[in-house]
Amino acid sequence: MLEATLKIIEKLQLENSGLKDSSRAMLNVLEDFGSDKQHLTQTNWAILNILEDFDGEREFLVNANQAVLNILEDLEEARAQTAALNAQLEQRVLERTAELARSEERFRLLVEGVTDYAIFMLDPDGNVVTWNSGAERIKGYRAEEIIGRHFSCFYIEEDVATGKPLEELQKAIQQGSFEEEGWRVCKDGSKFMAQVLITPMFDESAKLMGFSKVTRNITERKLAEVQAREALRRETLLKEIHHRVKNNLQVISSLLFLQSADISDPNTLQSLEESQSRVKSIALIHEKLYKSEDLERLDFAEYVRDLLAHLLRTYRVRPEGAVFHTDIEDIRLGIDTAIPCGLIITELVTNALKHAFTEGFRGEVWISLHSSEEQTYVLSVRDNGVGLPLALDWRRSKSLGLKLIMDLTKQLDGRIEVSSSSGTKFTITFKELQYKERG
Repeated sequence: MLEATLKIIEKLQLENSGLKDSSRAMLNVLEDFGSDKQHLTQTNWAILNILEDFDGEREFLVNANQAVLNILEDLEEARAQTAALNAQLEQRVLERTAELARSEERFRLLVEGVTDYAIFMLDPDGNVVTWNSGAERIKGYRAEEIIGRHFSCFYIEEDVATGKPLEELQKAIQQGSFEEEGWRVCKDGSKFMAQVLITPMFDESAKLMGFSKVTRNITERKLAEVQAREALRRETLLKEIHHRVKNNLQVISSLLFLQSADISDPNTLQSLEESQSRVKSIALIHEKLYKSEDLERLDFAEYVRDLLAHLLRTYRVRPEGAVFHTDIEDIRLGIDTAIPCGLIITELVTNALKHAFTEGFRGEVWISLHSSEEQTYVLSVRDNGVGLPLALDWRRSKSLGLKLIMDLTKQLDGRIEVSSSSGTKFTITFKELQYKERG
C-alpha cells in the first residue's frame, strides 16, 4: 500500500515536475508570445497606419479620378457645344455666302438693267473688263466688242494725244475719285457731252484692283441749259425793248401834249388828244408786258381796266358822267393781237364818250371779250347813247376813228357787225394772230 502510495507520490512528483517543466516552457512560450504580440501589435499599428494612408491616397485617387471624369465630361460637353457652334457657323457661312451670291446677282442685274448710265469696270491699266446695257446704249459697243480694249477709245483724238485718259486715272487714285464733264466719242464716231465719274478700287492690302467708271450722256441737259440761258438773255432783251418802246411812246405822247399847248383850233386840239390816247394805249401794253413775268402774252382784262381809267382821266369824265361795265374772260393775248384790240377799244370808247351821251345824261359802256370755237374771239363794245346817225354809212365814213377801226379789224383778219338800236354796238370777231418771223 505504502509502496503503491509512494509510487503514486513518485508518479505525482514526476508529473508535477513535468508540469513545472511544461509551465516553464509555457511561460517561455508566453514570454516569446508577448514579445511577438508586442511586435505584432506594433506591426498591426504600422499596417493600420499604412491602411489609413492608403485609404487617404485611395480617396485622393478617387477624387482625382472623379475630377478627371468631370474634366472629361466638361471637355465632351465643350466639344459638343463647339461642334454645334461650328455647325451653326457653317450654316451661317453658307447662308451668308448664298445671300452674297444673291446680292451680287441682284447688283449685277441692277447694273445690267440701268440704261441711262454706262457702268463698267477697268483693270489697273485702264482696259475694259465689264460692260452693261447702258454702256452699250450710250456708246454703241457690244460687250464682246469692247471688253479688253483700252478705255481711251472713248475720248476725242485731242484728249488722247495729250494723255488725258491716263491722267484722269492718276487723279482718281490721288483724290479718291475723279469727276468731270467733257466730250466723249461713240462707236460710230459721233460725239456727246458726258458726265464722268471714275473711282479707284483697292483690296484689303491697299493694292489697286482697278477702277469703276460711270458715264452719263448729258447732251440734252447741256442743250437745255444753253437754251435756258438764251431764253433768259432773250427775256432780258425783250424786257429792255418793252421798256424802251414804252419810254419812246411816252416821249411822243409828251410831245403831242406840248404841241397841244400852242394849238387854239378846237379840231386840231381834239386830233392831238386822240393821238395821245392812241399812243398811250400802245405804251400801256408795253408797260404791262415789261412788268409781267410773261413777256409775250398780255393779261387783257387787267389791261382794259387800266386803259379805261386812262381814258376817263384824258377826257375828264366825272364818275357820275359815265359807267363802264367789263366782261372779259381770263384771256392772254400776244402783242400782235393785243395792240390792234387795244386801239379798237380806245377808238370805240373815245367815240362813245365824245358823241354818244347828251349833256346831263348818265352814259354806260359795256366792253366784253369772250372766246368761242376754234380759237376765235368776240369783242363787243356797246353804249346806251344816241346811236349812229341814220344817214351814216359807217363803212364809207371819212371819220379817222372809224377808218382806223376797219383797218385794225382787217389787220386781225376779222369781221365787224354794227347795230344802232338803243345805242351803238360794235361786234368784232377775230382769231389771234400767229407770230411770224420777220425776214
